[in-house]
Parts: sequence; structure tokens; C-alpha cells
Amino acid sequence: HPERLHGTLASDVAAYLETLPAGPRAAQERLLRHWVSAHGSDPRHALTALQLRQTLAKWADAGAAASTRNHRRQALLNLYSALDGKHAPSPVKEVPRAAEPPAESRSIPIELVNLVLAQMEPSKTKARLLIMATTGLPQAQIARLQPRDVDLRRRTVFVTPRRKGAGQPGRTL
Repeated sequence: HPERLHGTLASDVAAYLETLPAGPRAAQERLLRHWVSAHGSDPRHALTALQLRQTLAKWADAGAAASTRNHRRQALLNLYSALDGKHAPSPVKEVPRAAEPPAESRSIPIELVNLVLAQMEPSKTKARLLIMATTGLPQAQIARLQPRDVDLRRRTVFVTPRRKGAGQPGRTL
């Protein structure tokens, strides 16, 4: 273990990490290690927003993704909040998050889906995939369907509410 320097970012990171449970400690340590490499011997309270922005810019130039830089920024903000208090001034609060590119669609073109389905022999798997392709329902919701949820005469199905994420109310398709 390198000798801890009192009042430096490195010593404050070490003190902060000791307060965390093992799982979160390991994740925060991986993120904060980068700040320690850049500013470890600097007094933490002397760091400025400009220095932090410059460090983040260097990481961007080195190829670090926006999400990676945002995780590192958040870890440093967590350290300041834990050691100084949530409402204490912090140079990290003056550093904006990096703009992340919009998420890429992971959908498969419907033409390809239809081509694959056309090649499949009739089976429960094919039926399940057809339901997924035509309704957009995830496998977990399809698996929870009960015979009472399906009205063959009206050609409808009642989909139970979903609690994952923001959730979805029950609905009839």
C-alpha cells in the first residue's frame, strides 16, 4: 500500500472506501483509481472544476466513452458528498455530465423476422415467437398468460400488468 498522504485526494479516497461495504467498495475503487492517478497527490479541497474538466477531456481524447467518464465523475461526486456532506460545495457539481450518444436500436428488421418464422416448423416456440413479433410482448409476460386471458371468439388477449422498470398497466390486445 502506498503511503497515505494526509489531505490529498489519495488519502481521502482511501478513507472513503473504508466506509463502504465490499461490493460497492470494489466498484467505487475501480472508478476512483483513475482520479487518484491524475490527482492523487493534490489536496482534494484545492481541486477545481477546471482541473476536473481537463482530466475528463484527456480521458475523452484517450477514447473513454461518455458513460465511463460519467461513472468516474459520479464516483468522485459520491466521495465529496460522503466526506463533506451532500450540500457542501464541490467542484464536481460544476462539471456537467458528458453527453451520451442516443441508444442504438437493437431491433431486427421485420422482414428478417418473417423470413426466419416462415422457415420454422410449427411448434410452441414458433407460436411464442409469432406472439412476440406481432405484439412486442417480452417472453416473461407471454409465459404468464393463462387460458382465461385469451378470448378466441373476440381474438383478444388480456396482458397482465408489468412491474419491471416504469411498469405497464394491464391491457387488452
